[in-house]
Amino acid sequence: MDSNKTKAVIAVLIIGAGIFALVLFMKFQKQPPKVEVKNLGPIVSVMTVTEDDSPIIIEGYGTVRPEHSISVVPQVGGKVVWVSSDFVDGGFLKKGEILLKIEQSDYQFAVTRAEARVAKSRVALKKVEKQAATAKKNWEAVKKGFAGESDARPDDLAFYIPQVAAAKADFASAEADLAQARLNLARTVITAPFNCRVTTAQAYTGQFVTAAKQVGSIFSTDTAEVDVPLNDRTTALFDIPCAATVVSDFGGERQEYPGRVVRTRGQLDPATRMVGVTVIVKNPFGFDRPLENGGFVTVKISGRRIKSARLPVSAEHNGSAWTAKDGRLHIRPLEIIYRTEDFVRAVGLIGGEQVITSPLFAVTENMKIRVYGGSVK
Repeated sequence: MDSNKTKAVIAVLIIGAGIFALVLFMKFQKQPPKVEVKNLGPIVSVMTVTEDDSPIIIEGYGTVRPEHSISVVPQVGGKVVWVSSDFVDGGFLKKGEILLKIEQSDYQFAVTRAEARVAKSRVALKKVEKQAATAKKNWEAVKKGFAGESDARPDDLAFYIPQVAAAKADFASAEADLAQARLNLARTVITAPFNCRVTTAQAYTGQFVTAAKQVGSIFSTDTAEVDVPLNDRTTALFDIPCAATVVSDFGGERQEYPGRVVRTRGQLDPATRMVGVTVIVKNPFGFDRPLENGGFVTVKISGRRIKSARLPVSAEHNGSAWTAKDGRLHIRPLEIIYRTEDFVRAVGLIGGEQVITSPLFAVTENMKIRVYGGSVK
């Protein structure tokens, strides 16, 4: 028991000595000097504002399509006796070039018969006109015998009036039949109505085709169109007509084509409420790399000249910009004229001002900032 008490006393003495030493240390330790910490503000990057009145370039997207696309449909039937070597899928033809020919024999015979009928009806008409003239002359000779009956007059048949009318009608009908026969003969040769490219060709030599049945389709190569959907605020930034540039990235190679905005659609798209703006490119197949139909392209429209500043999207914050002046941040409201994924054109800044482009978590008017590369204020 004495040994345990001794150990307990020693432990108490050790603990007490430790507490005493800690109290002395805390009482006599030296306090570190107080240093005043300055709020220097966050470091930011800035850009200098430049105002100009260059045209606002409006970007949109669309798909290339031909201005005119039609089906090749024979107006007469018959056996195909000749087909152009260019009347194949993807072939090119110039305006007036022959696509195919249909056998003409039956239509030539029809022309001959129609010419004979015209000759016959012409003779019949002259004959009845001669009879009418003779009847009139005879009536003038005998009319004197009816001195007391001034109202006496034979009926129209005696003067051959209805006979002449019928002969004239028959002659006109014969001429119409001849014109129709000649037209059908001409229709056996199908030509390109404009400079075109063949989309599909389904006619072959020896094939029998019928009237009004499609044998192919073609589209115009004189002009290509791009329909660009834009909202109403954007369409108010340019006049029609105006210049535009169509940019294609077909096959991984960038190619630009001069174009022109020529019109808008007659109504808003009921689903998207967007305005369809039509841009045309003349001679789209006349470039080193043709503007192919169906290609998805970017369209840059040259808009109106509005004095404004071009800012990166990082410099615009919910319709305002942060400017730096004398080491302080100032919040400036903006009027956004046009916005893209990369930049905005805005009114509300003065040329030469410093606009902050760095992201900041929270800002207040007149807060301290440090401009990257500048002196600390």
